[in-house]
Order: sequence, then C-alpha cells, then structure tokens
Amino acid sequence: MPTTKEHLLQKLIWDYSYSTDELNKLLTGEIKQLGHLTKRTLFVRAMESLSWFSVLELFGAKEVLRFLNEDTIKEIRSSSLKKRYEFTKTRLQQIISTTG
Repeated sequence: MPTTKEHLLQKLIWDYSYSTDELNKLLTGEIKQLGHLTKRTLFVRAMESLSWFSVLELFGAKEVLRFLNEDTIKEIRSSSLKKRYEFTKTRLQQIISTTG
C-alpha cells in the first residue's frame, strides 16, 4: 500500500510515466531534473493540484518557504489560486517576521 507521500506524488504525475521512486529522488535533491520536471515545477504543479496541507506535507516547511515567491506564483494558471497563494506568502512573511 502506498504511503501518503507516494499517494500525493501519484496524484501529481498521473499524466507521466515516472515512478514515485524517481520523484522522491527529485524531491530529496538526489537528482536535479526528471525529464523537464524540476523540484520547482513539481512545486507549482502541487500548488495547482493539491491542498495547502498536502503541499506542506510533501515538500516540508523549509522548501515551501523557499519556493513560495512571486516568480513561482506567477506560474500558477488559475487567477484565484494565484491570489490565495499570494495571500499565504504575505501572511507567512508576517508571521515569520514577528516570531523570528
């Protein structure tokens, strides 16, 4: 039975023939690119396809903070999702600046 992480990866790549093992290597940095996919493009795909909590679970807080920026948000196709993630990015920056 697939783990939660494997299940999330399978949801992201339903239209590709990559294995979850290959995608795990991409997530961990063991490989930098898988076909045309990079960790960043996988992150954008996750933002478009998964819930916020699933994105956090898959990438972890540090990676989310690293990738959640204007350039990445611009790549999201849905304008409503762009607005949500723009709000999330702003809110996270506010929380980090008051706690850090």
